[in-house]
Amino acid sequence: MTIRTTARRGGAQGPPGTVRTFRLWVLLGFAILPGLLGTFGALPALAQTPVPTEEARPENALRIVDDAGRTCLLAAPAARIVSLYAGHSENLVALGAAERLVAVSRADDPALFPELPRLPAKIDAERILALAPDLVLLRPLVESLSPGAIATLERAGVAVVSLAPPEWESMPAYLEHLGLLLGVPEGSAAWRKTLAELALVSEEASRRRGAAPPVRVFLESTGRELHTCAPRSWAAHLLAVAGGENVAADLTPLREGSALAACGVERLLGYASRGLDVYLVQRGPMNDATEEEVRARPWAAGLGNARIATIPEELVSRPSLLRVTEGARVLLDLFYPKTSQE
Repeated sequence: MTIRTTARRGGAQGPPGTVRTFRLWVLLGFAILPGLLGTFGALPALAQTPVPTEEARPENALRIVDDAGRTCLLAAPAARIVSLYAGHSENLVALGAAERLVAVSRADDPALFPELPRLPAKIDAERILALAPDLVLLRPLVESLSPGAIATLERAGVAVVSLAPPEWESMPAYLEHLGLLLGVPEGSAAWRKTLAELALVSEEASRRRGAAPPVRVFLESTGRELHTCAPRSWAAHLLAVAGGENVAADLTPLREGSALAACGVERLLGYASRGLDVYLVQRGPMNDATEEEVRARPWAAGLGNARIATIPEELVSRPSLLRVTEGARVLLDLFYPKTSQE
């Protein structure tokens, strides 16, 4: 132990007797301390355990750099999660973390989460903090709506992680991120199992198709601007898994990373003139068109003999482990219906 003494101005020192008395009390303390410990027992464990410094604490935390570029820290795997994107919610369920969700978004399937609070896209920090979460999961689109609320959550000690909806190729990395937040090793193992299931769907599509050419498909993602799926989007991959040929595979995304591509009526009719088997409408928040509405459009006659069908948006466009195999099987039956002998 080092005891610092401060000299008085002018160089005068404290009284010599005072210094000698202090030293005697220090020596006496060292002499009687072992006896006190023997009499009263060891000091409490809390007093003996060193308190981690601020520099050391992050080294023991779970770390993730999210798609907003933030380094997010969690002292332990997340136990109370608010999910503000339906895809995140469903993938958490697929990874076995359904019981950790304490709230979901209004876009989530009510049948999956009948008893959980449903929150709006614009973040209500006060309402979220009342749920005492340790993690809020969102996507960049939601983050852009509420930058101030996110800062409020972080100041309150809640980790906020922004992850973009994954593309087909980035799904393993995305699931690894979720697994890290949950403390689940090998988060991408569920994706490998799903890919094996999808391979069986593709084999069934090939068997049903036989020697015939693939079914030519156009997917209407939104009817108002006539957007379709971008060539590398989740929906485009799912069409291929089910044995369909995307007639709009030559289009480019609206912007980098977008799942949508602009088509337009003239280009659509050009595709139809070269042969179109199925005009598929995804129905959901982005598009509420029905088969009847499509047939009533002025240009519908230009689709020729194409079958018009609808499919729920979440089955074809949502990057969800819970949905993807079901979506592929629904598409398979649309493209290659079972025969009466099957």
